[in-house]
Amino acid sequence: MIGQRSSVESVLEKIIAKVEAESNQKNTGIKLTIKRKLNNSKHDSNKRAKLNLHESLDEAIHCRICYDSSHQLPITYPCKCKGTMGAIHLKCLEHWLEESNRNSCELCGHQFEIRRTPRYHVLHSILIWVCLNQQQHQLYVRSLKADLLRSIIITPMAIGCSYICIVAADFYAKNNYDSFPPARWSTYLLLAMMSLLLFSYFIWMYMAIQYHQKIWFYWWQKTSTVRVILNPENRTSINYKSNVSQV
Repeated sequence: MIGQRSSVESVLEKIIAKVEAESNQKNTGIKLTIKRKLNNSKHDSNKRAKLNLHESLDEAIHCRICYDSSHQLPITYPCKCKGTMGAIHLKCLEHWLEESNRNSCELCGHQFEIRRTPRYHVLHSILIWVCLNQQQHQLYVRSLKADLLRSIIITPMAIGCSYICIVAADFYAKNNYDSFPPARWSTYLLLAMMSLLLFSYFIWMYMAIQYHQKIWFYWWQKTSTVRVILNPENRTSINYKSNVSQV
């Protein structure tokens, strides 16, 4: 009887050991499947986060001049502006510098290293500027034509008055009017009047020429072709897709 009991107990112990081993295997299998599911969910969440980041960057970062976010042209950071305010297309920057006739950023004041190439020669540009039919330049052209008309009228008058003053001063200088002293002072007065007349004439001519020269030079510089030369530290062109894939 004792031998039968011991054999039954040994059989029961073996059965219990098998059941425990099977339960342990099942538990480890369940744990492994749970870990795999967690890892897969983390991987999927990372992918979704990267995609969301890529979409947010595509929507947020664009050229501050043309507001184009298609990224067909490379975006650079040529000035000291931070964040999205510094993102700009090089072609847009060059076109803006041509139209505004500036050499620096309007926000941070950074001086760009540029190269201007005039589209027209000096004489050719003057003819084009005078013959412009744009409404923006009509006032300047009218002012130029009015000054030309004034100079055509005033120049002969100034020459004639100067000649009369010289002849009269020479006449009073050659004849002796000892009995009439005021006649001697008339020579000095005529010379002083001639000097004042010529001085006023040349001052007016200088101011008119300088005024029109500034307007023409501004237009000439504005019509020139601008090329921005970027320093190596400012050549920070970015590719959003490659950057996001490396996150």
